[in-house]
Amino acid sequence: MRLPLFMKLASAYTLFLPSNEAVSRLPSNLIDHWRGSSSDLSTALLNHGVQDTVTLNQLKQGGRLMSRANEATIFVNNYNSEVRSTLIF
Repeated sequence: MRLPLFMKLASAYTLFLPSNEAVSRLPSNLIDHWRGSSSDLSTALLNHGVQDTVTLNQLKQGGRLMSRANEATIFVNNYNSEVRSTLIF
């Protein structure tokens, strides 16, 4: 993955990256596809990005955030002080 995509963004951003466990559940053909298509990989990553700096205290309050791509909604939940996010397209 090339970082210039994110360096070209006009403002601050926060990425919500899946855990290694979540990535391991993805179909191998999807991972292979992203390896061969940087534009699709970029879109997938931007779906997990918010155009703003989001602090841990803000995350602990929960709520909804709009992703950088495809106007996907990222729901932030707080479970016993463990913050989790869910991406909904």
